[in-house]
Amino acid sequence: MASKKPVISLTEAAKRLEYASTKSVKDLIKRGMLSSFRFHHTSRIYVSAEEVDELMKPIPVHVKEK
Repeated sequence: MASKKPVISLTEAAKRLEYASTKSVKDLIKRGMLSSFRFHHTSRIYVSAEEVDELMKPIPVHVKEK
């Protein structure tokens, strides 16, 4: 049996990323930064919880010294 990765709703993804609405999450999907999923029994869009959590990790910034 294949293991299934957890998915979350666009609303939950927006909350985790601290966005005011799901529009920004949809923009991330359009830009290819998040994978989207649909299930046969619903028209709702879901995203990978793991991918959302990866987006929340800080990116190191290197400052050039003068």
